[in-house]
Amino acid sequence: DEGLALYFGLMTFVYDPSYHIQVRPNIKKVKVLIWDLDNTLWNGILIEDGPDKLSLKEGVREVIKTLDSRGIVNSVASKNNEIDALALLEHFNLRSYFVFPMISWNPKSDAVRKITALFNVGEDTIAFIDDQKFEREEVISGNPKVRVYTHDEAETLLNREEFNVPATEESGKRRYFYQNEEIRHEALEQSEGDYIAFLKQSNIR
Repeated sequence: DEGLALYFGLMTFVYDPSYHIQVRPNIKKVKVLIWDLDNTLWNGILIEDGPDKLSLKEGVREVIKTLDSRGIVNSVASKNNEIDALALLEHFNLRSYFVFPMISWNPKSDAVRKITALFNVGEDTIAFIDDQKFEREEVISGNPKVRVYTHDEAETLLNREEFNVPATEESGKRRYFYQNEEIRHEALEQSEGDYIAFLKQSNIR
């Protein structure tokens, strides 16, 4: 009230031994996310319920498309009839987002191992999502560095550090690169070792 002004002309630093700088760990980024289908990508079991009774899980479409824009490629490892499962992915307008899908009645650990080899990436850059604990543990048993997630975690993946990759023009084209690799791989298998036949079937220009 009397208009008194106080001036502070000294500043010093104090060491606090209880303070520690938090260093964020260098988390390996995911390059490929492998999806289970039944009760993970869609609600229901294809072979039991039939395609007409199945519906896409809420939020899954957005997750797949966003990961794709970030350069994280989607694939499939599912115990199902391949023709029926791929047809249903086509029905949901998602077939084109999945590269090197492995759909059979073989162990999923084998499928994940084959997918990893086809993408030619490190096992520690592969992620796998499945609603069954048995399947997740079976995959880890044969692929110990693969990160696994439950079906309930699908909508949270985009916010996780390991999936946090900036979307660029180059990253948005990564799927197409692997799809071309997929075509060449199929042509090589059909050529039965005949390299000239392989080149012709690859439609090289």
